[in-house]
Amino acid sequence: MRPGRRGWPPGAVHCRRLGQNLARVELQIAIPALRDLRLAADPEELEIRPRLLGVRELPVTW
Repeated sequence: MRPGRRGWPPGAVHCRRLGQNLARVELQIAIPALRDLRLAADPEELEIRPRLLGVRELPVTW
């Protein structure tokens, strides 16, 4: 970096005061809402994507 110029340092940058606290508050709000999710399809009918180890669609209800 040139003298007198400001920028991000090399490597991972953590914003501990804002970023981590914001993420913690968002999870405290989101997790209770996610507890009400229910699968809206028969598990046997879900299309499995073997290469990605998941399903193509996952229909849910609140």
